[in-house]
Amino acid sequence: MKSKFQNRIWVVLLLIIVAATRVVAQPVWQNSHVYNDPFVYYLEESLVNIGRSAYIGYVSTDSNDLGTCHFYVLDSIGTNIKDTSFTSAISSGEGFRKTLHLNNNTVVMITITDPDNDWREALTCFDANGNYLWRVYNDSNSTYIDACVSNDSIFVLCKNPDYTLQIYTSNGVLSSSISLQFTTTLFKELNGVAYNSGVIYFYGYEFYGGIDGAFYIKGISLIGANIFEAIDNPNNTGERVKDIVIDDSSNVYFIGTSYDGGSTSFSVGKFNSMGTLIWYDQNSYGINFATYENGLLLKNNDLFVTCTFFDSTTISGRFDKYHISNGILNNLYVFDSLAYLGSIKMRDFSKTSILLGSSSGSYTTPYCRFVEYNVLSNSVDTLYNDSALVNNFNLMVPKDSTGFFYGRDNIITYFEKTITSILENELSDDAQLPYPNPFYDKLNLECKETDIINFYDYSGRLCLSSVKSELEKKLPQLAKGNYIVEIINGAVSKKFRLVKN
Repeated sequence: MKSKFQNRIWVVLLLIIVAATRVVAQPVWQNSHVYNDPFVYYLEESLVNIGRSAYIGYVSTDSNDLGTCHFYVLDSIGTNIKDTSFTSAISSGEGFRKTLHLNNNTVVMITITDPDNDWREALTCFDANGNYLWRVYNDSNSTYIDACVSNDSIFVLCKNPDYTLQIYTSNGVLSSSISLQFTTTLFKELNGVAYNSGVIYFYGYEFYGGIDGAFYIKGISLIGANIFEAIDNPNNTGERVKDIVIDDSSNVYFIGTSYDGGSTSFSVGKFNSMGTLIWYDQNSYGINFATYENGLLLKNNDLFVTCTFFDSTTISGRFDKYHISNGILNNLYVFDSLAYLGSIKMRDFSKTSILLGSSSGSYTTPYCRFVEYNVLSNSVDTLYNDSALVNNFNLMVPKDSTGFFYGRDNIITYFEKTITSILENELSDDAQLPYPNPFYDKLNLECKETDIINFYDYSGRLCLSSVKSELEKKLPQLAKGNYIVEIINGAVSKKFRLVKN
């Protein structure tokens, strides 16, 4: 039988190898393509995660957006599965528009082509390994404005010269073409398309005699019947809708810009399913130009947005939250000073967190920064902060909650969360220890009902995460063993050693 002294020695050794609860993202691999052409770059929305830790990139090598496009598929360690000239196999002269990921694990590229100087736009489909499947050309007089997918259907907004909606199957078959009928005679300029629960939504703005007018959102059914229309102008002329999201109750949330003739502000608001404006906010934070960019995300009962605002001397960014029922604004995070051409990117990272990316620092010494925001605890963790990476953000695509891809110019970098060790003195005072210890299926914790409780084993693996109010029903799922327990209250956390019997 071991002596008490031997047991104490074992405990000390065990504590030495205890892994931390701190999670940091680090570059795992980079894939770079270098050409003599100075205009090689990855374009916005050209990168998608297609499973198996692989993804697709698209590169344009022409300053006029119509040259040679290169098509890549990379595996989980950044090695090329496919590296081929897209145009050499399909057509001469190709410019990239957008990439769409279908549920059947295929990818559709939207491009503009120039076969024999007759500009046409096309949808081209590839499988997950980059093998060509099919291509559909649009007519030469039509322009693709935007596209989205749902299940295996592709919805394409076209202008020719009036607006139409084309719906394609996953096999490239045109199933229907719907002419969009407007209820007013004002000229419409549509910017994008979205889909939710059998309704296709279009958004943009109207013109009043050549002057920017009211924002415009319209929803139609799959057979072209009018379902939703919002053409109200709650504040002034110069309104433009730049993006929308729709919740499960068919409420429509929008962001855009408002121009009053002297300065540009952002606008954000909510319509109910009948097109009635529920709440609206317009703000410039006292800066001459403020616009939302790359940021509109529904999560729980909140609408998260990102904004870039600037004047002659300042370029800054803001991360805000609106409550969806009443539009109450909560300014969450201000990025101190964005570098040249920098803006905040926002992506859904997990059920409880949001991934933010920005180039920050001064104009002369900018740096690259990734931030993870926890929705439940309202806490912010800096995942990566370094001047080594190129700091202007074109692409930021989460693989899942364990890592994400970043792309700029001709370099793709993959970041992965890694566990770093903590010292024994980072554990909290035993006087505050939760009890009993060892515990079974119940545990007494002196914290708020909304605090986050994380259980990590001694290898650093997260075994259980819960808010306190739901912890008791989740504890029976936790296996017997030794744990580091972290209690998070906002930006403050406490860590304890506990044993479950």
